[in-house]
Amino acid sequence: MSGAYYAAAGSLISGAPPAYIEWLLNEQSGTTAFDTGTNPTTYDGTYTNTPTQISGDADLGDCIEMSRATTDAINFGVITPSLTLATYAIAFKSNDASNSGESLWHTNAAGSNSGDSGFTITTSSTVASFFIQSTSESKSITGAITNNTKHVILVAWNSTAKSITIYVDDMTTATATTTYAGTGVPFAGPEAFTLGDTAAGNTICAGFRANNFRIYDSILSLADRNAVKAIT
Repeated sequence: MSGAYYAAAGSLISGAPPAYIEWLLNEQSGTTAFDTGTNPTTYDGTYTNTPTQISGDADLGDCIEMSRATTDAINFGVITPSLTLATYAIAFKSNDASNSGESLWHTNAAGSNSGDSGFTITTSSTVASFFIQSTSESKSITGAITNNTKHVILVAWNSTAKSITIYVDDMTTATATTTYAGTGVPFAGPEAFTLGDTAAGNTICAGFRANNFRIYDSILSLADRNAVKAIT
């Protein structure tokens, strides 16, 4: 069964909830990363520097490969909904030992860094860190990853409880949870949203393969987290 069919029919096969914004990253031609989520506003992305389109990766199926050397990235432009609850989910393989300090994704909110967020490969490609920046504040939480191995990362962001929880591969046990005092929300809007760039406008990219990136407008339950992992 193809990855595309699995993703499209995932809610029927596995009980996974439909994603609010969803990029399958399985295009095999062209420069557009298509948003197949349920949000009426479509947030298609543009492949920058034409990342390599991989057919049938052993772990990820059809996917894209971002080259750190050529600053590959996907620019999703301005994503405007203001979500107080959100879950990010991505399946990827880090494949460059020079990834330390580079981001898988990054948002850049308007005004005083309120709502900036990102997921960064930090120490020798073995630690993944999610961070939030609100006015005069930065928080991060970490989880171990390894190069050339598929990882599924889920980040639950509750801006009402002001908590961020990260799951790395194990959807039952959170790698870490942290709280923050600022006013940042996942999408304070408008924001520049980029996959693969270290920061909006920067030219250094992490090296990795990815075949799914989903954003949910809710905090997923354990059953939902496991279902999402199963089809990601």
